[in-house]
Amino acid sequence: MIDSKGRITQPFHDEIANELELKQQELNDRLKMLTSDNKSFQLTASYLLDLAQRADQLFKESDEGLQQKLLEYLLSNIELNDKKLSYVINDPFRQIVEAKKKGPNDPDSDIWCSK
Repeated sequence: MIDSKGRITQPFHDEIANELELKQQELNDRLKMLTSDNKSFQLTASYLLDLAQRADQLFKESDEGLQQKLLEYLLSNIELNDKKLSYVINDPFRQIVEAKKKGPNDPDSDIWCSK
């Protein structure tokens, strides 16, 4: 640990250096994982926004099978009662619809930088 002259010994120095290198490697691995997850989230969000923006076009240009898949992805509990259609919009599309309904000037709006 500490020698007679008040200096740390070489073995103690090496032990601390090894511990610090291991800790640095763990932190680097965690940073890499968090950065990767963030990029994955950004890509997913980008794809979802693209789908939301082009949903009408995609639906009109698709065959019945793909139209069914799009509806299942966007909506759930679809029912037709007395010529009235009811449904639940699935997340995250529900939040997009709610934010659009509120508008940028609504005091309860979560929209920022709307201009």
